[in-house]
Amino acid sequence: MKKQKYCFDCGKTINKKAIRCHSCAARKKNLSLETLKKRSIAARRGYVLIENKCIECGKIIHKRSTRCHACENCKKALSPEFREKIAARKRGIKRPETTRKKISKALQGKKRLDLTGEKHPNWKGGKFLNKGSYVMIYMPNHPYRNKSYILEHRLVMEEKAGRFLKPHEIVHHLDGNTQNNSPENLELFSSQGDHLSYHERMEYYINHM
Repeated sequence: MKKQKYCFDCGKTINKKAIRCHSCAARKKNLSLETLKKRSIAARRGYVLIENKCIECGKIIHKRSTRCHACENCKKALSPEFREKIAARKRGIKRPETTRKKISKALQGKKRLDLTGEKHPNWKGGKFLNKGSYVMIYMPNHPYRNKSYILEHRLVMEEKAGRFLKPHEIVHHLDGNTQNNSPENLELFSSQGDHLSYHERMEYYINHM
Protein backbone atom coordinates (compact mmCIF):
# COMPACT_ATOMS: atom_id res chain seq x y z
CA MET A 1 0.00 0.00 0.00
CA LYS A 2 1.28 3.43 -0.98
CA LYS A 3 2.23 5.60 1.99
CA GLN A 4 0.19 8.77 2.33
CA LYS A 5 1.94 12.12 2.59
CA TYR A 6 0.60 15.18 4.36
CA CYS A 7 1.33 18.88 4.07
CA PHE A 8 3.71 20.12 6.77
CA ASP A 9 1.64 23.27 7.37
CA CYS A 10 -2.04 22.45 6.82
CA GLY A 11 -2.08 18.64 7.00
CA LYS A 12 -3.70 18.25 3.59
CA THR A 13 -3.00 14.98 1.73
CA ILE A 14 -0.45 15.51 -1.06
CA ASN A 15 0.75 13.20 -3.84
CA LYS A 16 4.20 14.60 -4.60
CA LYS A 17 7.78 14.60 -3.36
CA ALA A 18 7.45 17.71 -1.18
CA ILE A 19 6.65 18.70 2.36
CA ARG A 20 3.99 21.31 1.52
CA CYS A 21 0.96 21.54 -0.79
CA HIS A 22 0.78 24.13 -3.57
CA SER A 23 -1.10 26.68 -1.45
CA CYS A 24 1.25 26.55 1.53
CA ALA A 25 4.36 26.54 -0.67
CA ALA A 26 3.10 29.63 -2.48
CA ARG A 27 2.50 31.46 0.81
CA LYS A 28 5.94 30.42 2.06
CA LYS A 29 7.72 31.79 -1.04
CA ASN A 30 5.38 34.77 -1.56
CA LEU A 31 4.37 33.35 -4.94
CA SER A 32 0.95 33.01 -6.47
CA LEU A 33 -0.61 29.57 -6.68
CA GLU A 34 -0.71 29.88 -10.48
CA THR A 35 3.06 30.52 -10.63
CA LEU A 36 3.81 27.53 -8.42
CA LYS A 37 1.64 25.24 -10.56
CA LYS A 38 3.42 26.43 -13.70
CA ARG A 39 6.76 25.62 -12.08
CA SER A 40 5.56 22.16 -11.17
CA ILE A 41 4.27 21.46 -14.72
CA ALA A 42 7.51 22.71 -16.23
CA ALA A 43 9.58 20.47 -13.93
CA ARG A 44 7.51 17.39 -14.83
CA ARG A 45 7.96 18.11 -18.56
CA GLY A 46 11.72 18.37 -18.14
CA TYR A 47 12.39 22.05 -18.91
CA VAL A 48 13.13 25.13 -16.87
CA LEU A 49 10.37 27.71 -16.68
CA ILE A 50 11.44 31.20 -17.80
CA GLU A 51 11.10 33.70 -14.98
CA ASN A 52 11.74 37.40 -15.42
CA LYS A 53 10.68 40.38 -13.36
CA CYS A 54 8.72 43.21 -14.93
CA ILE A 55 10.92 46.33 -14.85
CA GLU A 56 7.84 48.47 -14.16
CA CYS A 57 5.87 46.70 -11.43
CA GLY A 58 8.20 43.86 -10.37
CA LYS A 59 5.69 41.12 -11.19
CA ILE A 60 7.16 37.73 -12.19
CA ILE A 61 6.53 37.00 -15.87
CA HIS A 62 7.08 33.72 -17.71
CA LYS A 63 8.34 35.03 -21.04
CA ARG A 64 11.47 36.60 -22.56
CA SER A 65 10.32 40.15 -22.06
CA THR A 66 10.99 43.13 -19.82
CA ARG A 67 7.36 44.02 -19.04
CA CYS A 68 4.16 42.23 -18.14
CA HIS A 69 1.03 42.59 -20.29
CA ALA A 70 -0.38 45.38 -18.10
CA CYS A 71 2.77 47.52 -18.34
CA GLU A 72 3.38 46.74 -22.02
CA ASN A 73 0.61 49.12 -23.13
CA CYS A 74 2.17 52.18 -21.50
CA LYS A 75 5.79 51.63 -22.61
CA LYS A 76 5.51 54.45 -25.19
CA ALA A 77 5.11 56.96 -22.38
CA LEU A 78 8.57 56.20 -20.93
CA SER A 79 11.10 59.01 -20.64
CA PRO A 80 14.13 59.07 -22.99
CA GLU A 81 16.43 58.55 -19.98
CA PHE A 82 14.60 55.38 -18.96
CA ARG A 83 14.59 54.11 -22.56
CA GLU A 84 18.38 54.60 -22.70
CA LYS A 85 18.73 52.71 -19.42
CA ILE A 86 16.82 49.75 -20.87
CA ALA A 87 18.86 49.87 -24.09
CA ALA A 88 22.09 49.86 -22.08
CA ARG A 89 21.02 46.68 -20.30
CA LYS A 90 20.35 44.92 -23.61
CA ARG A 91 23.45 46.26 -25.38
CA GLY A 92 26.04 43.58 -26.08
CA ILE A 93 23.65 40.65 -25.61
CA LYS A 94 24.24 37.92 -28.20
CA ARG A 95 20.89 36.98 -29.67
CA PRO A 96 20.25 33.66 -31.44
CA GLU A 97 20.20 33.52 -35.25
CA THR A 98 16.39 33.13 -35.40
CA THR A 99 15.91 36.26 -33.27
CA ARG A 100 18.32 38.29 -35.42
CA LYS A 101 16.43 37.25 -38.56
CA LYS A 102 13.12 38.32 -37.01
CA ILE A 103 14.55 41.73 -36.05
CA SER A 104 16.05 42.19 -39.52
CA LYS A 105 12.72 41.32 -41.17
CA ALA A 106 10.81 43.71 -38.91
CA LEU A 107 13.20 46.61 -39.70
CA GLN A 108 13.09 46.13 -43.47
CA GLY A 109 11.76 49.23 -45.21
CA LYS A 110 11.94 51.32 -42.03
CA LYS A 111 14.21 54.35 -41.90
CA ARG A 112 16.29 54.83 -38.78
CA LEU A 113 16.45 58.56 -38.11
CA ASP A 114 19.43 58.11 -35.79
CA LEU A 115 21.52 56.66 -38.67
CA THR A 116 20.91 59.18 -41.44
CA GLY A 117 23.28 61.65 -43.03
CA GLU A 118 26.57 62.24 -41.22
CA LYS A 119 25.60 59.80 -38.43
CA HIS A 120 25.58 56.81 -40.80
CA PRO A 121 28.73 54.62 -40.60
CA ASN A 122 28.99 54.55 -44.44
CA TRP A 123 28.85 58.36 -44.78
CA LYS A 124 31.13 59.51 -47.63
CA GLY A 125 30.59 63.25 -47.57
CA GLY A 126 27.09 63.29 -49.11
CA LYS A 127 28.32 62.98 -52.70
CA PHE A 128 28.42 59.99 -55.06
CA LEU A 129 28.03 58.94 -58.71
CA ASN A 130 24.82 57.18 -59.72
CA LYS A 131 24.51 54.48 -62.39
CA GLY A 132 24.32 57.11 -65.16
CA SER A 133 27.61 58.73 -63.99
CA TYR A 134 25.76 61.79 -62.71
CA VAL A 135 26.88 63.44 -59.46
CA MET A 136 24.35 63.17 -56.62
CA ILE A 137 24.33 65.63 -53.69
CA TYR A 138 22.78 64.99 -50.26
CA MET A 139 19.92 67.50 -49.87
CA PRO A 140 17.30 66.07 -47.46
CA ASN A 141 15.23 69.29 -47.40
CA HIS A 142 14.97 69.83 -51.16
CA PRO A 143 11.34 69.71 -52.42
CA TYR A 144 12.26 67.52 -55.43
CA ARG A 145 14.72 65.21 -53.67
CA ASN A 146 14.97 61.52 -54.49
CA LYS A 147 15.73 59.54 -51.32
CA SER A 148 17.33 62.67 -49.78
CA TYR A 149 19.56 63.23 -52.85
CA ILE A 150 19.40 65.52 -55.88
CA LEU A 151 21.41 65.73 -59.11
CA GLU A 152 24.23 68.25 -58.79
CA HIS A 153 23.74 69.79 -62.25
CA ARG A 154 20.11 70.57 -61.41
CA LEU A 155 21.19 72.15 -58.14
CA VAL A 156 23.78 74.34 -59.96
CA MET A 157 21.15 75.41 -62.51
CA GLU A 158 18.70 76.28 -59.70
CA GLU A 159 21.34 78.54 -58.13
CA LYS A 160 21.93 80.14 -61.55
CA ALA A 161 18.20 80.63 -62.26
CA GLY A 162 17.36 81.66 -58.68
CA ARG A 163 14.44 79.22 -58.35
CA PHE A 164 13.58 75.54 -58.04
CA LEU A 165 13.47 73.66 -61.34
CA LYS A 166 10.24 71.89 -62.29
CA PRO A 167 10.42 68.09 -62.68
CA HIS A 168 9.73 68.37 -66.44
CA GLU A 169 12.62 70.79 -67.02
CA ILE A 170 15.86 69.24 -68.36
CA VAL A 171 19.43 70.39 -67.78
CA HIS A 172 21.84 69.66 -70.66
CA HIS A 173 25.66 69.35 -70.52
CA LEU A 174 27.12 71.25 -73.49
CA ASP A 175 30.43 69.34 -73.62
CA GLY A 176 28.79 65.95 -73.03
CA ASN A 177 30.67 65.40 -69.74
CA THR A 178 28.01 64.59 -67.14
CA GLN A 179 30.43 65.30 -64.29
CA ASN A 180 31.34 68.81 -65.48
CA ASN A 181 28.67 70.79 -63.63
CA SER A 182 30.06 74.30 -63.99
CA PRO A 183 27.34 76.92 -64.73
CA GLU A 184 28.92 77.75 -68.13
CA ASN A 185 28.59 74.11 -69.23
CA LEU A 186 24.87 73.81 -68.49
CA GLU A 187 21.82 74.73 -70.57
CA LEU A 188 18.20 74.57 -69.47
CA PHE A 189 15.36 73.15 -71.61
CA SER A 190 11.69 73.52 -70.73
CA SER A 191 10.86 69.89 -71.56
CA GLN A 192 12.35 66.58 -72.68
CA GLY A 193 10.91 67.21 -76.15
CA ASP A 194 12.95 70.41 -76.56
CA HIS A 195 16.01 68.57 -75.31
CA LEU A 196 15.57 65.77 -77.89
CA SER A 197 14.96 68.32 -80.67
CA TYR A 198 18.25 69.99 -79.77
CA HIS A 199 20.11 66.67 -80.07
CA GLU A 200 18.43 65.93 -83.44
CA ARG A 201 19.47 69.34 -84.81
CA MET A 202 23.04 68.88 -83.61
CA GLU A 203 23.19 65.40 -85.16
CA TYR A 204 21.84 66.77 -88.45
CA TYR A 205 24.44 69.60 -88.56
CA ILE A 206 27.28 67.17 -87.80
CA ASN A 207 26.22 64.71 -90.52
CA HIS A 208 25.72 67.40 -93.22
CA MET A 209 28.74 69.55 -92.68
